[in-house]
Amino acid sequence: GDFHHRGGGNNDGEFHKRRSDGDFHHRGGGSGDSYDARRPMPALVPVIPTTSSETLRPTHQVLIGNLPHITNQCDVYDLCQRSKANPVHVEMKTMNYPPNPPIRYAEVYVKTEKDVINIVEALNNLAISDHQLVVWRPQ
Repeated sequence: GDFHHRGGGNNDGEFHKRRSDGDFHHRGGGSGDSYDARRPMPALVPVIPTTSSETLRPTHQVLIGNLPHITNQCDVYDLCQRSKANPVHVEMKTMNYPPNPPIRYAEVYVKTEKDVINIVEALNNLAISDHQLVVWRPQ
């Protein structure tokens, strides 16, 4: 029994060796991970030629502040589309300045000046679940 147990110890040693090998592989995997992190970019490339004139045009930024904390990107997209604007990109942000409560806001990027005006006119001072939205365009 003892001898068998020692044999088990031996296997453990091999297992450990294999594990360090695995660690080395994982280091290789690390570079693979960073490649994966970059991989979504090439996936977006085919989209650009189809709308090159659109995509290359500079976007306009609108900030929507004082959002309820449960607001997510989809909600902001919906709000923008209801105000007849098509956002290219929406980014959710939170500002923390204790002891003040955190402020939730969204950076919205749209293609046209008209979209900016629509969003500001439709959403500024709009009340959503006790939060009065503040919408402005950064200078």
